[in-house]
Amino acid sequence: MAGLQKAKGSSRRCRVGSEKQQLSCVGLRYNGITAPFKLDGAMDGPHFLCRINFRSDLKKDDIIFIDNVSTHFVDGVETIETRGASVYYLPAYSPDFNHGPQNEAT
Repeated sequence: MAGLQKAKGSSRRCRVGSEKQQLSCVGLRYNGITAPFKLDGAMDGPHFLCRINFRSDLKKDDIIFIDNVSTHFVDGVETIETRGASVYYLPAYSPDFNHGPQNEAT
């Protein structure tokens, strides 16, 4: 259920817990953001494949890093490689690599 909450240290109120979700997805290149995409709801396999297949800026020798979300493990992801780009999956999350809580304690 949506409600208004005051942000810590602020006099403004913001709406949290909204029932409508939006996903923003962009590609990052050395010279800026490319191919912005907004989706109402969560990303799923068919939307991800559609996103890959209609990326006109995907070029030969591009390198794509993908995390281990189940959406990314659908049939058809290999179309990235047929366009000459390389796909690398990031390693699974490990708390050993999360140094955030350690840095906050100091």
